[in-house]
Amino acid sequence: MTSPDSGGLESWFSPQIEYSGWGKAEFEDPKGYIEGPIEVTVDDSCHISIEMKIDTCKSDQDLRFGLIEFLSNDKPYEKDGQLVFSGMPGTNPCLRLDINCADGNFITFERIFYNPIGTSIFGDIGENSKIQFFLPDSEFLLQLDEQPKFWVIPLVNYVGDFQEINHGFIGHPLRLRETPYPLITFEFRGRQGFIEPLLDFGERKKQLITGKSQRLITALMVGEVGEIDFGIENFREELPFEFLALLDLATGSEIGVAWIELRGETGNLIKRLHSKFHKPSFSKGHPVIPEVGADEARYALKHLLNQAQSSDYFGKAPLGPVIADLVESGLHSLSIEDTFNRVCRGLDYLCEHFNLDTQNLMNELDPETQILVKNQLQNASRNIRNIAESASDTVQKKVIERISSKTTNAANIDRSFGLAVAALLDRFGLPDAEIVDNHYSIHPRRDGRKSWSAVISHYRGMSVHTGYFELGSVPGQYDIQDLMRVAFHLRDILIRIVLKMLNYDYVYYPPVIWRRLTQMPVDWVTNSTSASELGY
Repeated sequence: MTSPDSGGLESWFSPQIEYSGWGKAEFEDPKGYIEGPIEVTVDDSCHISIEMKIDTCKSDQDLRFGLIEFLSNDKPYEKDGQLVFSGMPGTNPCLRLDINCADGNFITFERIFYNPIGTSIFGDIGENSKIQFFLPDSEFLLQLDEQPKFWVIPLVNYVGDFQEINHGFIGHPLRLRETPYPLITFEFRGRQGFIEPLLDFGERKKQLITGKSQRLITALMVGEVGEIDFGIENFREELPFEFLALLDLATGSEIGVAWIELRGETGNLIKRLHSKFHKPSFSKGHPVIPEVGADEARYALKHLLNQAQSSDYFGKAPLGPVIADLVESGLHSLSIEDTFNRVCRGLDYLCEHFNLDTQNLMNELDPETQILVKNQLQNASRNIRNIAESASDTVQKKVIERISSKTTNAANIDRSFGLAVAALLDRFGLPDAEIVDNHYSIHPRRDGRKSWSAVISHYRGMSVHTGYFELGSVPGQYDIQDLMRVAFHLRDILIRIVLKMLNYDYVYYPPVIWRRLTQMPVDWVTNSTSASELGY
């Protein structure tokens, strides 16, 4: 129902679905089918229920134990002169489920899990003979002679803001409101689209944030189909599913998909696609992209959706897993260990992708210094080998020789998380490491570490080897404030790198500014930025 102040039309969209009609389920072994009236319901929290009251059971073989024998692929056998059946119902594969509804057909496309309800399958088919199915990939196709014009994706748990007033979509057949109302607009494959909140978006958002509900449809993403008609087999290639990761990043919370609808030029439903879409439980996190404030902020998410499509990294590895870790690292429910580990894992992905996860230390030196270092390492290697020659124990001799061999190449290959991240910063032109190194030179750390790369390597090692941070184990050496400074700074670095990879150059919310959400441009950190502005 439309609220008095929503300015809305009688909505063509409902977050609850019901299909009812005559169902037929086909089975493999024994081969046959069951039929009966069936109901499919999708409730407000996207929970799906499919229940059939069994009216008929047909099998290609005699069923001496009735329905329970048909639903099992085990066979009766003789024991002590009697026919015995001990099969497990639910093991006869269900190959297909079709439902003939008054206004269309519901069709499945893969094997279906099912569960007989209670004891209703024992004996003959009766009033209480029921079976529950679990929804696989499926389509609901209406009996209309009309081509799809628009696609609709109901978004689950989107709680971002809407600020853009776009008069170009007033009168669109799939708008929920007849008056100008804030949207998020985008372009996908040269065609315009929009995201619009449901009429009761405010109440739904409140239920999610307060924990009253864990999963709700809150908004609709609408676009044009284009030239290609698509179905369950190819919808992922034809729709902007990569936008979901961008919406996750923008809002700080995971967004899901309830189902997909294809609608005609006037908005008539033509087809609805169901699949095993990810429908996460809501968890509040740190938003990255603002949608409120000045004009630049008002169009920030639109800019992200549009610019990302021009990026060579969009929709490809490793950006997807990196964004997933980045979003999870900002969830308010995570411990400092989980936050730190997810940020580091995202940085690890990028370092590996750009071949920065290992460093040749010798290449960092000038030619003259390289010669000096190599000579010293060779001398050390010879001295260690002399020790091996005088060793009487065979095992120890082999170990010392191995150490001697490693000493020669000690400055070649290194795997340092801190150095890898510093190299990643250099690749994207970010001066953060130099800024913090200068800060440490003026304000020495109590643990004696002189470089930022050494600090982040140390904390990374602590989290990997112990699974937790031993804060306070060395009096006066480590504290939670220092760890949080480093963790939030690393997360801010990861955000800036990801946004640069997505060709985004508007404003965002830096996590290093703890006290409030402050909008800053992506390239706000320069050589003149102070370490205190980064949280140090």
